[in-house]
Amino acid sequence: MNFQNLIPFLRINTLMELICFLVALYTLNKEPNIWWKGMILFLGITSSTELLGFQLKLYYLKDPLHHLPNLWIYNLLLIFQILFISFLFEVIFRPYVRFYFLRNFGISVLGAIYLFETLEHGIFQYHKITNIISSLIWIIYGVMFYYYLLKEEYYIDLKTYSSFWWVAGILFFNFGTTVANISFPYLVRIKLGPHKFLSYYIYNILIIILYSAWSYAFICRKWEIMKLNGSS
Repeated sequence: MNFQNLIPFLRINTLMELICFLVALYTLNKEPNIWWKGMILFLGITSSTELLGFQLKLYYLKDPLHHLPNLWIYNLLLIFQILFISFLFEVIFRPYVRFYFLRNFGISVLGAIYLFETLEHGIFQYHKITNIISSLIWIIYGVMFYYYLLKEEYYIDLKTYSSFWWVAGILFFNFGTTVANISFPYLVRIKLGPHKFLSYYIYNILIIILYSAWSYAFICRKWEIMKLNGSS
């Protein structure tokens, strides 16, 4: 990939993913919990998928005999995201409630919807319903987490509580994208530039919120582990 081809790839989402990945690599490299540490792999795979998806898009546009879109790679990424985020939610809920049943129920529902979409339109069309339902499920998980957090009798400093900020990123992003998806027919009518619509800016703001919240969560997690090791 030469620099000229790299310029369109350096968008807000890919740049924020890369920054968040680097923060995770620095802060979570000695993390004892496999799922928290797995955020390094999660962000690495997400960033790599964006890069590969961009390269495939260029390839499909150049090859007139190749009409298959690159959405299949994002459908594969969706499986990984559903599983990983569900298991990390279980880790986050562990101090407050048993999450095993709800985790498996959510994965089963999303798996059934994913299979339905695959049979209905194949792998080369994005599984939009699965994506929307997964966002709704994660919003429910996030609201539940904050409910249990409010019921907690012990004092928790939210400014440095990693789980609070990780869930905040999930909630802001998924709630925002769900509303944006519902309002999409109206948002694409509002132009804020020669080639940019309001939906573009909303999505980028949500991306910045998500990866900023996650980056800070990783920093807080490192502080928590350092404090735990220092007190042991």
